[in-house]
Parts: sequence; C-alpha cells; structure tokens
Amino acid sequence: MTDRTIPNWSLALPLAALLALPAACQRREALPGAADAATLQSVAMLLERGHISHHPVDDEVSRQAFDALFDGLDPLRLFLLRADVDRYLPLRERLDDELRAGDLRFADDVMALLARRKREAMELALEQLESPVDFTVDESIPLDGRSVPFAASREELAERWRLRVKLDRLGLAASGVPEADVVPRLERRYWRMAERHDDPEQAVTAFVGAITGVYDPHTVYLAPRTAEDFAMQIRLDYEGIGAVLGDEDGRPVVQKLIEGGSAAASGQLQEGDLILAVGADDEAALEPVDGMELHDIVDRIRGPRGTRVRLQVATAGAEPRVLVLERRRTELVDQMAKGEVVEAGEGPRIGWIDLPGFYAAPDGTRSATVDVARILREFQAEDVAAVVLDLRHNGGGLLSEAVSLTGLFLEGGNVVRVQETGGRTHRLDDPDPTALWTGPLVVLTSRMSASASEILAGAIQDEGRGLVVGDSTTFGKGSVQVVLDLAAHAPKWRAQPRGALKLTTQQFFRPGGASTQRHGVAADIVLPAWTEAAIEGEAGLPHALPFRALSPLPVPASQPARDPALVGSLRERSRERVAAAPDLEAVLAANRERERLRAAGRIPLSRDGYAAWRAAMSSAPDEPSAGAVDAYRHEVTEIAADYARALRGHATAP
Repeated sequence: MTDRTIPNWSLALPLAALLALPAACQRREALPGAADAATLQSVAMLLERGHISHHPVDDEVSRQAFDALFDGLDPLRLFLLRADVDRYLPLRERLDDELRAGDLRFADDVMALLARRKREAMELALEQLESPVDFTVDESIPLDGRSVPFAASREELAERWRLRVKLDRLGLAASGVPEADVVPRLERRYWRMAERHDDPEQAVTAFVGAITGVYDPHTVYLAPRTAEDFAMQIRLDYEGIGAVLGDEDGRPVVQKLIEGGSAAASGQLQEGDLILAVGADDEAALEPVDGMELHDIVDRIRGPRGTRVRLQVATAGAEPRVLVLERRRTELVDQMAKGEVVEAGEGPRIGWIDLPGFYAAPDGTRSATVDVARILREFQAEDVAAVVLDLRHNGGGLLSEAVSLTGLFLEGGNVVRVQETGGRTHRLDDPDPTALWTGPLVVLTSRMSASASEILAGAIQDEGRGLVVGDSTTFGKGSVQVVLDLAAHAPKWRAQPRGALKLTTQQFFRPGGASTQRHGVAADIVLPAWTEAAIEGEAGLPHALPFRALSPLPVPASQPARDPALVGSLRERSRERVAAAPDLEAVLAANRERERLRAAGRIPLSRDGYAAWRAAMSSAPDEPSAGAVDAYRHEVTEIAADYARALRGHATAP
C-alpha cells in the first residue's frame, strides 16, 4: 500500500447490500446519454435522502466539488494551466444544479479539455526523452503535486515535465529496468497517458465522484465494471482463469497466479508473462491487445465457468506461444482466513489466525466467521495456550461478519452500536451466551486495520476480553456504508441509471461509547512497524466525518484479562525486548527518517540523492527485511506467551 491511502475494503457493509449487488453489476447499453442523466439524478436523490449528514446538494457542495474535481483530474499539476481552471470558475456553484438536472455537458467539456492537454503533455514528455540528462545536478521535485498551483504558462509546464521525466528515468533504473529499455518503456507510458480517454464512464465517474467525495471519503459512485469487481471481492470468488494482470507501461503482464485457478493448475502460464492476444473461445480469432485498456483485456479473459479462452503469451527470452485455458469458478483463497500453530521458544504454543477481511458468500457456504470457527476448533485440538488474531492487513468488510466473528470470543454482550441517518441508535449484540474461545486473546492491528476490524478490536477491549497489540492506533474509520444498485433505488426514469452508489448511512460506536472515527482503536502494547509512519489514517482524508461519542454501556465489573497492572507489566517486558532487538530498533529509525523526508516535501533528482530517498521511503512497505519480520512475529508470540502464563487460572480454553 502506498502512502496516504484508504485500506483496500475500508467499509463495514451490511449483508443486504451484498445481495443487492448483482443488479448493480448489469451493464445497460441502450440510451447511454439518457442513462447517464438518470445516474446523476439518482445519485443526487440518494445523497440528500440517505447520507448520514442530511446535507443537501447545494452551492456549498458545488464549490468544494469543483475544487476536488480539478485536483483529482490533475493531482501532479502536469496537464492543466491556471487559465484552464479559471475558465470554468463561473460554474463553480452550478455543479449541484447540473447533478440534479442530469446534465453532463460541463463534465464532458472538462474531460475533452483534459484529453487535449494530455496530448500536449505527451509531446513535452517525448521532447524531454530526446534531451540529455545530468543526474549530478542538485535539484528536486515536489513530493505532493497538490502543494503547487496549476502552471501559469506552457513554459512552466515544460519545466515541470523536464523534472518529471527525470524522476521517471530514475524510478525505472532503480527498479532494475536495463538502461536500454528505459526510454522505450517511458515512450509507451507517455503515449498511453495521452490515449486513455475512450471510456464513456470517465466523465460520469469523475463528476459524480467529486460531489460524493464532499460528503465523506467513503461515499463513492461505482461504475458498472467497478461494482462487479467490488462484489467479487466480497464474495471472494469469480469465474475466469485465476490470474491477476497488471499494466507495465501499457503492456498487460501476469502479476500473480491464484491458487486453485486453471492458470496455476495448467503450469503453462507464469508470473511475468506478457499477454499479446486473446481469443474469447476455441473458434474466435486471436485479438491483439496492444493499446487496449487493462480492464477490457480482463473482460475478454473472464467468462462463464466451463468455457475456454485462448491466450497468446510471451515469456522473456522465448518465442510467443498460444495457451488454451478453461474458465472455472475460482475462490480467492489468499484472502481467506488461515491458521497455524507457532512455538514461543520454550514457552506455550500459540494459535495464529491471519484474517485479511470480513467476507461471506451470499449462499452462506463460506464466511469469515465459519472459517475462523473451524480454525479455533483446530487450535483447541492442538491445545494452544493463546490465540493471536492478526488484523494488520484487514481493511474491513461485512458488518454482519464483524458482529458474528467477534461473538466467537464473547460470552454475550454488546459488539457495536450503530446510529442511523435519522439519529436512531440500535445495538448489535452477541446473541450467543457462550464463546468458542475463552482463553487469552491478542488482537494484532496496524494503521491498515479499518472499519469492521476496528469494531472487533474495540469490542474486545471494551468488553474486557483481550489485548490489542500493534501500531499506536488503527486507521480510524467509524462509518457504515450500504451499496445501492441505482436502478433498483431510482424512480421510473425513461432510462435506467447505471452502476451503484456506496453510501455512508451509519456511524458505529464501541460498547464504551467512543466512535473509532478519526481516533481508531489505540493499542495496549505498541510495536515498531513500517505502517506507523507510512499510513496517515482517516483523520488525514479530505471531508472525513467528525469524531462523536455516545454514553457508555455497562461493562463487566471484573476484567482479569485487562487488569491495568497486568497490561502495564506486559507492556514493560515487551519494551525491554524491543530495545534489545536491533531489527526492530532499525524499523523505528527508518520510520523517523521517513517522517523527516515526508516533512521536507521534496524528491531529490540527483542519482545518489534519489537512491537514498527511495531506500528510506520504500524499503519497508513492499519488502521489509526478513530480520524485521521475524523479530516482529517473535515479539508478538512472546507477548501472547507472557499473557497466557499471567492469565493461567483465570480463563482457559474449553
């Protein structure tokens, strides 16, 4: 995950919304103009009637959306001139009116202007590729493009592109791209930058997204294709060949093979293979994909289970070959709960559960709760002394799953309270007075733990059930969204709206009364991790909802699992071990350096300066050192073992 981002799921989603998604995923080809108008009007209606803020779509929203639109279309300030933006200033308070009227003329005009400016920018970039570059000069480029104004002239844009091309050269070279391939790769990148303007959804998505973003960061318009992908992520299955594709400067490359998919099972396709052409079935001619958008390539490869697809692929250093693969239903097993038993040195055995998300299939055959319950029963058979529930990479998921899964560790009691748009508050309690696991529990979190993860962590703390260990606090998202098929929630327009709206309709509150909004869930024991410095959290997002609190609910009078003296003792023992672990101390030093460089706000463009900056800023997120990973994991198991020994006699596993 890159800096300053929202976790991958980042929502607590009611199950009913999941069941409504298939209709949202239908693509309607008839009357696209009328359908777009209906889409805008439906969004306006749902925002005013359903968003938790009850804020009307008015001139205030329009002003903020106007600024957000241009910020989003040119965040690096490499395309538009100040005069371009000023030209539209008379319309700054008209976007609300155009949304209600279903009028896309403003958005279409802006997108057409952006397309022209990108073609002009491509020419500037290609000119720079032909010029010699001095990588010894001490110069830099802003880390955040939004920190500078739009360029006042074409000459100023040209200078910005000189610096940008220099940065792109340095980036590819540092990534291991051979020197002879750097310029051809960048040429393809800049040509693609200028060509990507044929998607009819772009204007709708940009215009509507600018307005919905004013309400809060998680209220989002989902175009039909995006809605499909979202439903797949919640279900954790799809029909295709089981391969993840990425765009490498305009070339579709296999980034990952999914376990259980036909691509992995065949042994014919490899990570790093380049896709050259696709044949939709046995009979269809191979269609070259050069210049095609990645999502269009994916659409051609996906298809109903039992059908076949032909691919022409190339592996580095080999002649192109044609593969025939059968499409099948593939479960995204790498995103499902997994468990293992780890040894804490000479101490007790620890059960470790990695839970990437709160998921469920619509038919109930697969869910996070079912999978974690199975793992807990296996742990009981293995006679583990404590359980670590790892939510460090869990960005959220289904609200119903957060409640039911938390209940596996509670003997009744409140999990969360939700307050609806109209102010009505209701409790979501654990209905089962028994718990599947009553032994020592450590919930492992990070800045990436969001939404449903924060519901679980907050309930475990407030109900006195276990410890929270990890980053100083979680992401800080305390809101609930529903995903609404626009066609199912719209009046009978002459044409049906397309896509879906992910709409914030509730805020949730911990049993103790506090919301996790902006504040997150604070860890009882903080450990050094790259995520502490790399991810800012909800509080740093534009238009994040404010923190709120309710009156606390009664909590158990006796909480041996969270006795302050016990927690303080565990914290102190952990602090001593961390201070004696060089790999963890190195993480702390790297975080301090990353914060210093971020505060400086510049990227150096000399070869040596850039190499040092890149090493400091990007070494941890993608490839933390093996020593740091092992030291972190070891420290967590030591905390869990200490916790189990301290609680022995207070609570045992059934």
